[in-house]
Order: sequence, then C-alpha cells, then structure tokens
Amino acid sequence: MTKLRRKAKRPVIGAVAAGALLTAFLLKDIISPRTDSGYKDMEGIFAKGVMTAAIEESPLSCAIRGSDTTGLYYGILKRFAKHHGLQLKLKVVNNLDKAQAELQLGGCNIIATGIASTMDARRTMHLSEPLHTSHAVLVYNKARGLALTSPYDLGGMEVTLPDGSPYATRINNLGLEIMDTIKVRTVSDENAYQILCDVDNDPTITTVCDDKLAAMAADSCKNIAWFTIGFEQNVSFGTDNGAAALNDSLDSWLRRFKESKDYAELCRRYINIGTRE
Repeated sequence: MTKLRRKAKRPVIGAVAAGALLTAFLLKDIISPRTDSGYKDMEGIFAKGVMTAAIEESPLSCAIRGSDTTGLYYGILKRFAKHHGLQLKLKVVNNLDKAQAELQLGGCNIIATGIASTMDARRTMHLSEPLHTSHAVLVYNKARGLALTSPYDLGGMEVTLPDGSPYATRINNLGLEIMDTIKVRTVSDENAYQILCDVDNDPTITTVCDDKLAAMAADSCKNIAWFTIGFEQNVSFGTDNGAAALNDSLDSWLRRFKESKDYAELCRRYINIGTRE
C-alpha cells in the first residue's frame, strides 16, 4: 500500500513563487490553464489525442511518488485512456466545486475523485457506471474515547468538509433526523484525505468521508476511528451532461471492465472490495 506524506506546514512564499508552485503541482505533464469548451466530448478529445482528468491526491484516487503513480481511480482511468489510444493527463484538484468548474469550462473531461451518487451530484453532471459502492462514515480522533459512538452524539458538534463535498447534505439531513444542530465547516484548500490527516493530529476535528478512503488512510493515520452514518451509495466518475459520446463510451467500457480479472486485481490491491462490502 502506498503511503502518502502527511500535509506539512507551508512556508510563507511570495505571490510570484506561489503561482509558479501551483503551476508545477500537476501530475506528470503540465496542463495549460486555458480552457476549451469544445474539448468536452470524444470528438474534441480525439482531436487532441489527450484525455484530461481532474483528480485528488489520496491513497484511493492517485498517489504520486517520483515517477511512480498509483491509485484505484488512476488505474481505471489509465486503462480507459489506453483503450482509446489516448494520452492521459491529470490535474490535481482539492474539492468537487473546483473540479466541476474545470469540467464546465472544458479544462478537463472527467472528474475522477470518486463521486458519491446523490441527487445534487446527478443534477449537475453525468455520473458514470458505478465504480464500486461505499458508505459515508463519521471520522474522529480516538482521543475522544467513547464520546462518539452514534449519530446522536453529534448534536451541537462541528464537522469539517472540503468545499463541494457530497456529504454536506447528508450531515444537514442527519441533524434533522436527530433533531439537533450539526455545524458544517467547509475548507477550500484541503481534500478529504488531507482533512483525515488533520483529524489524526487534532482531537477537536471530525469529518465525513467514504468508508474505503478512511480504511486506506488508517494505514498512516493511526489515531482515527469512524462509524457509519449513511446508506450504501454508488461511487462514480463525473462527466459533462452534454458529452453524450464520452458518457456512452465510458459507461459501456466500465460495464465490461468490471467483469474482468484486471478490475478484480485492482480492487484487491487498493480496497479489497469483495471483502469489505
């Protein structure tokens, strides 16, 4: 299992240097910030010979160590691009709102952060054939002891989520179910995995994420624990609603790929789906 380095405190840098670092923080290839609305569907993709995916750096999505890139969603994307004879380029994003902005403007073709199938998500994009299923879990620091054992213990608490998290609606609904207020704090500069690392370091922070991401993060985040707060949900890639050819191609390919030994091996390597579900 590839372990990711915990997020360290960033040094103060000048505006020019910050811009240079942001540009450099792209995986494998530098991607032009210029967007192209004609690049959303297969015709535009084939014209460039490149498929661009918005993805987050996490054990489940994409982990980069020098020239080695791993991750379940990266592995699936790489195989889909190869099937079509396309070069795969990756653009790092911290949250779903930023990824959707890239998608709408033509800055990427696919959002590969592992999107939980919710009504809000289905209204704003096409959700692919499911990659796997998951449950939403409330993650907390073990230093809380037995203070958190059920959703009813969340009354009056604050939950930290990345901007655009599909779990924000679930938290609001959970507050209605327990007839108490659960505060939601969103952050724009961290993804779900980075917030899990924050929880590992700070007993005052709690978050909600995919159960499989929590299980993978536990390899390096030894202080976290969690319990399930949501029903089983499908997890998918996201594409533009108007990209009919891409949507059809991706969905049909995923249906075939999920029946393959290659897919089963990816699942065993990264999340062992057959055992955990």
